[in-house]
Amino acid sequence: MRDGLHLAMQMGLMVLPADAAVLCVGAGTGTELLYLASAFPARGLQGLGAGCETAKGSSRRTHCS
Repeated sequence: MRDGLHLAMQMGLMVLPADAAVLCVGAGTGTELLYLASAFPARGLQGLGAGCETAKGSSRRTHCS
């Protein structure tokens, strides 16, 4: 199931402009945000969720609130 989710997220991000900012609402523990940061290191990613503290160190351009 997770592989399918990751594939769908990758496909969604691929069609966006290279400088598009992405906000992940309900980031939870930040698992998907960490995956996306590793797959798209140049993209500005932000996570919003109660437990996304683990996403803070995933990338210079990844922010978790």
